[in-house]
Amino acid sequence: MTVKLWPYIRGVYSKDVLYRLWRVVEESGAGPSLFWGQHDPEPMRHDLPSFVRFAEDPGRHLFLLTNDDGKEIVGCLWFDDIIPNYRCFGSIFMRPSHRGDESLEAMRLGLAYAFGPLHMQQVWGITPWNAAKQLCLAVGFAEVAVLPGFAWVHGRPQDVTVLRLIKETYGERLS
Repeated sequence: MTVKLWPYIRGVYSKDVLYRLWRVVEESGAGPSLFWGQHDPEPMRHDLPSFVRFAEDPGRHLFLLTNDDGKEIVGCLWFDDIIPNYRCFGSIFMRPSHRGDESLEAMRLGLAYAFGPLHMQQVWGITPWNAAKQLCLAVGFAEVAVLPGFAWVHGRPQDVTVLRLIKETYGERLS
């Protein structure tokens, strides 16, 4: 199965598209894990209005990830903390049933956008989750640092891995 990447543009999709994406996150129980970096003890409060504010942040490039026919939302990918023509941070969420090869494909599509139309020279990632770290490593990111006890996740300190992918390295992997 393949995934498709759709840029979120308000007014282009059905009126309930952000609700449908929020439901995918909620149904997976991933809200607290997905927004681990928020300072609020209940990240994003896990409510729809907070999620919509997150999705419509003008400094964020949000993409919907769907199955091949475009009918089922299977996740999302976004870039933020963007310094034009230089660097950004990338993040991804996939419905648990679509992780693995589909996550790899989604990452590759997102990176093609970051290094292509977005003109990034570097994409950074930061995560306390080993599965996310392994996904980043699989597409060519290099581990830059581990920040011991940096995150406060589920009521306890958690190490966070910082990763980076530079455009030249990514281009070499494609050739």
